[in-house]
Amino acid sequence: MKIFFNSATKSTFYPYYSSQKTKFHNTSFCGLTTDKFERSKEVSNYQKAKNLLSSTKKITPLEYRKLTPAQISAVNNYETKEAVDDNIAVALPLKDFLDKKYGKDKYVFVSIGTSPAPLGRVFEFSGVETKYLPISDLRYSTGYRDVVEAEYFYDYEKFLEEQGISKKNIEDSKKTFVFYDFTASGKTLRIFRDLMLKHLGLPEKQTDFRSLNEDILALRDEIRKIKPDVITDRKLLKKFNIKDPSFANSYIGNYLAFSEASKYGGIAHLDYRNFYQLNDAKNFESKSAKIYNLILIDELSKRGQLKQVSANSHCL
Repeated sequence: MKIFFNSATKSTFYPYYSSQKTKFHNTSFCGLTTDKFERSKEVSNYQKAKNLLSSTKKITPLEYRKLTPAQISAVNNYETKEAVDDNIAVALPLKDFLDKKYGKDKYVFVSIGTSPAPLGRVFEFSGVETKYLPISDLRYSTGYRDVVEAEYFYDYEKFLEEQGISKKNIEDSKKTFVFYDFTASGKTLRIFRDLMLKHLGLPEKQTDFRSLNEDILALRDEIRKIKPDVITDRKLLKKFNIKDPSFANSYIGNYLAFSEASKYGGIAHLDYRNFYQLNDAKNFESKSAKIYNLILIDELSKRGQLKQVSANSHCL
């Protein structure tokens, strides 16, 4: 996994045009030399994209369609594009695995904390019902009762219900809610599972609690067993296996273990001991996450995989 930098990528909002030279710079057009005319257009494209990014909390396909390809390109950068490619390379085989295990459109992808969020965006914009639950540092608790007894937990409980994480909603949905988190010892996921099943009473038959990193490694091993001519997505094959056999480990290290995911997922870090910060988490904005969403949506659109579902209209 490589992150490329050049002089045009000094900040999240720094556009490509900043270090590019235009052609035919001595040619006149409407009183402007062509390089000035082209630079003026590029500045305009960048400004329009920046204005949209600044005026909305989250970029969705609705906002994406308000921009032209040139305006999208103006705020793109190598670092974000690499993050998009990395997460698509992991999310697509994971989505295929979940589609087969639970049935297409028969499950909900639930991201616990910040780590699974960038992958969750791929699911969300590919038409999978997706939930994001900001909650962190459960490993420091003594168990799920410790979380329930935390100050302002009742506010978090209301938030969970707003997001459809309730016994009645899950039973009525007829879907399996698949909760994903990055795990080290597994303690955090066990506490969260107890919180959902023992305290909220979620139906065990319609819930699954899975380690994101363990499933990624299992998918890597499974893909290695497949003959190259059986995989139709050549780009995926090269990215996830042949081009870099250690890609899965690199992804887990960079995006999960070292919290690079928080930069692109757009989900705030919410310590369970600080539930009073829930409103801040619900209204959290990230410039880098907005650009990530924009480039991700653009890439999925080019692949013909962009899909909206109404169930995602209220997710974070």
